[in-house]
Formats: sequence, C-alpha cells, structure tokens
Amino acid sequence: EQVLDYSELHEIPADEEIFREGGPSQRFFIVTKGEIAIYKSVGGGQKRNLTNLGAGTIFGELALFDDGPRSATACTTLPTNLMAFDVKKFRTLLENNPVLAAKFQKQIIRTLCQRLRKTNEKLNHAVVWGFTAQIAS
Repeated sequence: EQVLDYSELHEIPADEEIFREGGPSQRFFIVTKGEIAIYKSVGGGQKRNLTNLGAGTIFGELALFDDGPRSATACTTLPTNLMAFDVKKFRTLLENNPVLAAKFQKQIIRTLCQRLRKTNEKLNHAVVWGFTAQIAS
C-alpha cells in the first residue's frame, strides 16, 4: 500500500486557517508547496508566531500519538498545497505495516527532537533575557 493513497491533496489560499489551537486533532499534514505559520494565542487577542514551515515539512503530527486538542494554530502565509492524512486511517496503515510504521515514526521522532531543541533554545534565551532584565532594574 502506498502512503499517498491515505492522503488528500488540498490547494489553500494565503491567510487561511488550517486548524485552531484547542480544536480536535483528526488530521496531520505535509506541506508540498507554500508556507504555514504556527502560532499560539497569548491573551488579549494577541498571537505569538512559533515558527514558519515550508515545503517538505510535516505538522499536526502530535495527533498521531495523542488524542488531545491542538496545541497551536496553523495558518497559511502563502498559497499552499498540503497533503492531509486522516489520523485514524493512517494509524490502521501503520498497525498493518510494522516496517513502514518504524520508518515513519523514526522520521517523526527526528522532527519532534529538532523542534524540542529549538524550543529549548528559545526558552533559554527568554530566561536569560528575563534574568538580565531583573538584574538591570
């Protein structure tokens, strides 16, 4: 079975919301063209950009591992083409094909590790900046 047989292709205009923070996690996506901004709500109607993702990038992948709500909002910044995967159908594919599952999960783990490292860097900079600001005041 082909992985692509489990995907739907979508052409999405710029500035279109793909999913909202707190919403259900039913699909994950791969960007084939364009760009996605991932951001968090920080209160008062404000949002903070976490990252922008381009072609070849997977997002919404936490839905494969946990049924919790979306942890952030995803929105196109440019006209974007996506491959969308239904989580339940894809889980069945992985259960029926352990070799594919191992390869796919290895790639997901690499992606999550890279993102965690970047988050740790940003957090470290924020903590150091906050500590420096406290000393200066």
